[in-house]
Formats: sequence, structure tokens, C-alpha cells
Amino acid sequence: MPELDLYSALGELKTEHPDFLTEVRLYPGVDSYDIQLRFSDETVWAIDFKDVRDPYKLAVLKGLYGEGSLRYDKSFYVISDRCVANHPDYTKIVKEEAKELPKQTQVVSDQVFRQRVQQKITQLQRGDV
Repeated sequence: MPELDLYSALGELKTEHPDFLTEVRLYPGVDSYDIQLRFSDETVWAIDFKDVRDPYKLAVLKGLYGEGSLRYDKSFYVISDRCVANHPDYTKIVKEEAKELPKQTQVVSDQVFRQRVQQKITQLQRGDV
């Protein structure tokens, strides 16, 4: 499953940077979303991974549940790189079609998401909060 590959990669980043990426949780709250990241600045990211070939099928996306221990500061729908490679406008289509998706919820490819996590760790290392 692609989300397990992402989870594994994030776990490796946590091992490399434990002072900055402090927790990587798989399926917090059973399956409200797929992965929760906690950073040293106490920010929390929620990730729901999607591996659906047809971007129009994601028009039903809504905001991720974020109450109690599932609270987050940023939320992401992460699209498998395989889907994006087959449909270059994939994330754009999802953003346009998912009318109930909150503006602050980002829709990004797996590759872009991994870059964002690395950027966040770099910001924390530099003290850029």
C-alpha cells in the first residue's frame, strides 16, 4: 500500500531528525486519516493518502476530521505519484472539483509532500518558525 511506503519514509526521517520530527503515527483514531506528524514546534500535520486513478472520483473530498487527539494545524491529501504521472493535472482537477474541500487543505503529490516535510525540518533546524 502506498501510504505504508510513505509512512516508512517518514519514519526514516524521524530517525534521522528526532529533535525536529518528533512523532509519526499511522492511522491515528483508527482511520480518520492515514498519518499524523508532530514536529518540535508543536505543529501537527494530518495526511490522508489517495491512490485513485481518476481525479474526478475525489470530487467528494471534504476536510479531515480534526477533533481531540486528531487535532492538526495543516492537512494534506497526498496523491500517489503513479496517479499524478498518469494525469499531470491531477491535483489541479481535485482542487477544482472538490467543492467541500477547505481552502487550507492542500492536495499534493507524494513527491511534493515529502519535499514539504523536508522543508519543514530544515526550517526547524535553522530556527525559522
